[in-house]
Amino acid sequence: MALAMKTAYYRMRQPMAYLLVVVAVGLNWLPVPGLQVAALTALALILMQLLFEVHDAASAIPSPRSFLDFFAAQPLMREYIQRSLDRNAQVSIKGLGVTMQHAWPLLETMLLPVLDNGRVRNVHVELAVLDPEWPDLNRLNASWKTRIQGNVDSISLAQSILSTRLKDKSWRLELYKYRHMPNWHGFMIDEQYLFMGTCVWRDGVLTGGENRYELFEVSDQFGGTERIRQFNIWFEYCKNNYS
Repeated sequence: MALAMKTAYYRMRQPMAYLLVVVAVGLNWLPVPGLQVAALTALALILMQLLFEVHDAASAIPSPRSFLDFFAAQPLMREYIQRSLDRNAQVSIKGLGVTMQHAWPLLETMLLPVLDNGRVRNVHVELAVLDPEWPDLNRLNASWKTRIQGNVDSISLAQSILSTRLKDKSWRLELYKYRHMPNWHGFMIDEQYLFMGTCVWRDGVLTGGENRYELFEVSDQFGGTERIRQFNIWFEYCKNNYS
């Protein structure tokens, strides 16, 4: 009921304001005491609310587009990756992962068909994932070791089987393993777009892809350039300090 009344008010506000202006300014001849005063008062209230709405809109803090989890972000990830593959001669993808349980299958299903379609382009894919042999891994999440190992084996197998074809097309698929408690994870495409998630502790277990993702872009209004720079720093640390 309240929502319906609010909607009706917003629909009627503009014509009501026009009517109040006519009453306040153009109807001096009406023999109704105080009509102009009442009209001006109502008009002032409408204008005051408009000013407050303009102020709220102008002072609102912009925020990045967010997604409930990896699966909610995945369709747009696919769109951005596909757009880059279709438009650019050189494509760069960096994946800072935890287990790569969802990220690697996404890349595999998108990139392998492109590798087979006969079109040549330079694609550089770099993936960083937790080392499944890290002794402290079970302290974070006991289920991660098996998941990570399966995806590491899958990526390594792809590197081996596709090595000649990757080289012929100037493609690179590189895998790095790191050993520290993960904080951020996500995908960066062409140093322009970053889908970033955050690791969160839930009941003593560290979680990754089931948490919220945010989309940052270079030169957006909420620090995308800086967030991309920070993501790159973490990626390079994972890349250069372990295996």
